[in-house]
Amino acid sequence: MLAAVSDQKSGSEPGGPLWHRWLQWATRPRTRSVSARERYFGPSYAVRSNPAAAHGEFVGLLTAAEDGDWPAVVAFFDRLTTLGDVMFAVGTLGDWRGIESRLEPLATVATPDRLARLLLADRLIKMGWGVGLHPIGPNPTVARVEEIRSHLGRAEQILLGLTSADPDDAVAWSLRLHTARGLNLGLDEARRRYDAVARVDPHNVWAQSRLLRQLSPASGGSLDQMHAFAGDCADAAPAGALNGMLIAQAQVEHAFAATGRAAQAWQYLADRSVRRTLTRAAERSVLHPEFRKVYGWVQAHNAFALALGLAGDGVAAARHFSVLGNYGCDEVWDRLGDPAQAFSTYQGRAQMAIGQ
Repeated sequence: MLAAVSDQKSGSEPGGPLWHRWLQWATRPRTRSVSARERYFGPSYAVRSNPAAAHGEFVGLLTAAEDGDWPAVVAFFDRLTTLGDVMFAVGTLGDWRGIESRLEPLATVATPDRLARLLLADRLIKMGWGVGLHPIGPNPTVARVEEIRSHLGRAEQILLGLTSADPDDAVAWSLRLHTARGLNLGLDEARRRYDAVARVDPHNVWAQSRLLRQLSPASGGSLDQMHAFAGDCADAAPAGALNGMLIAQAQVEHAFAATGRAAQAWQYLADRSVRRTLTRAAERSVLHPEFRKVYGWVQAHNAFALALGLAGDGVAAARHFSVLGNYGCDEVWDRLGDPAQAFSTYQGRAQMAIGQ
């Protein structure tokens, strides 16, 4: 009897039943806990292509929106102190696919909420143009064109109601710059809408960036108009402001207008005078001692990193990539294909240029 018992393995010994249960637990498939920040913006080791990822408070905003906590969403916007910050936050929520279903009930009641209407209009614009807001493509189908116009037309009607109720609603006027371009309303109408923003906020970089696209040759403008507007806005803005990125945007637009392809864009951007223009603009804006990491700093540094990277000036581009870390921007890099891959490629070239 004692011999029989002694021959059996103890439950906790290797090979015993408890040991087997522990081994099963230790080798079980594991699902790593994902934080809210990772869920919205991706893991910390990857390129984070949403500029809001650089500002931790947007995790709370997106969580509140996802949970349907509208008072928390309103409270977030109430804390913002500049029109530029409001526009940035509106754009951040507008990038979230599916938010339109949460906004519809708030924006279509008898007495609709102004913020909900702004957010819904921005989301409709994104659904029409696409998040990058670049042209849809050379040969969209008839059905796709009708879909685009339907989304943009509805957004325009919402925004028209807001600007009619409050002619000084600069956020709504700024969004109407998108619809003016998408609905082919012309340069004069786009200028009128921009002027409505400028009366309230003369250095609003988001409205300026939107008009800049309308002034590009791809949207019916000209190179002279585009460069003149970018230069005037950048020069008039305070030192250290974001507006210098308009110079980088204009130079990249020029490069693609001149060559038509990313592979040949360097032929224009590598010109010494163009690179000097980019350097001066960066030194007066994102590289100026007065520069602060306000909402939009990620877009601004990415704009310069793209322009200088395409120009083949890895050393100059590295100054911007070193500030950015892994913060990319889909809207800046999507014209090169996959935005995260393009960001990583040019960041790697810049690091090689400075021996890293």
